[in-house]
Order: sequence, then structure tokens, then C-alpha cells
Amino acid sequence: MKAILRIWAPILAAALLIPATAMGEYAEGIEYRTISPAAKTLTDKPREVVELFWYGCPHCYNFEPKINNWVRNKPENVGFERVPAVFMHPRTGKPNPKWAFHAKLFYTAKLLDVLDDIHGPLFERIHEKGQHIHTSDEAEAFFAEFGVDAESFNNTFNSFAVDSKVRRAIELTRQYGAEGVPTLIIDGKYRTDGPMSGGHNQMLGVVKQLLDTDAE
Repeated sequence: MKAILRIWAPILAAALLIPATAMGEYAEGIEYRTISPAAKTLTDKPREVVELFWYGCPHCYNFEPKINNWVRNKPENVGFERVPAVFMHPRTGKPNPKWAFHAKLFYTAKLLDVLDDIHGPLFERIHEKGQHIHTSDEAEAFFAEFGVDAESFNNTFNSFAVDSKVRRAIELTRQYGAEGVPTLIIDGKYRTDGPMSGGHNQMLGVVKQLLDTDAE
């Protein structure tokens, strides 16, 4: 994954020169790709956008204001869901433990109904303060800052429900064919990311075009 993140900067710079984006037209195979077979949607809305992300990713942190603004202004018929990406470790072939640990934090917060409180501050803790969370004890202390007692945290963090959701996130990461984060999935059918589209604004441009086109 580090290799993927390292090559994104030059790819992004080159992608800015693609004339299709200047015309406001994004092409399949260039700025977005079709997912085949299509993945099952995750929400009950007619249309859907899913964001694959990782708390440790600086690109995801920088994308947060843009995706949050999009969510606030999205059409009513479009559902939105975040999925913590979990890639396989290239050497072991098993889920990357850092990504899986962050996925457990995400789903623990979601099941405890504190995700809205914790999501932004967790990003800030890592990328602004340089304070990573590596252990369950550190996570317990972090959750305590938001009113979650130790027993509730540990019971949820170590639960079958959280483990099941993490396994589902692993499967979705694979099924979507994601190559890095942040990645956006539209209706379970299309995938776009920063290097592919040319940047964060272009990712959202692809989303708008696909939602508008399929609505016609």
C-alpha cells in the first residue's frame, strides 16, 4: 500500500492534463471503472455512494471536508455509507493488521452510537497531533474521552458483531477492486479514486456525472 500511495502524486499531476475533465466529461476506463460483477448496495436508497477510507491515510484526511460537504448537500434519493478499507498484506496474504484495527475502531464507534463524535477527532488525533492508536488500551482511553465506559468499549470492541463487520469490510474492499484510498463506489457499479480521476474534486465530479447520467 505504501508503494501505491507513493506513486499517486505524479499520477495526479499528469491526470490534471487530461482534456476530458476540462470538458466536464469523465470516461469509463479513464476517470472511473466498472465493477463487474456489480456489488450489492449497502443502503435502502435508490442511489448510493460508498467511501472506502483508512484513518491512517493523509489523502483521506484531506478529503474529509470535501466529502462531508458533499454529504450535507447530496440529493435525498442518494444514500451514503463509509466503509473502512482493509487490504491484504502483500507478504502474509492476510488482512493488514493496522487497517483491520482501524476498522474495528470504526465499527465499535458505530455500534456504540458515537461514530459522529469520534470520526473527525480520530482523524485529527492521527494527522494533526501525530498520536496514533495502536492498542485496545489506547483505544479504550480515547473512547473514554467521549463518554464511553471501559466495559461498554471492551464488550463491543471484542464482540462477534464487530468482527463480522470487519470481515465484511475486507470482502467489500476486495469486491470493489479498490487499489487505494480514498475510493468512491457509485451504486455498487462504478469505482473512482484520486489517481484515476485526477484529484478529489474530480472524484466528486465523476459521482455527479454518473448519478445524473443514470437518472436520465
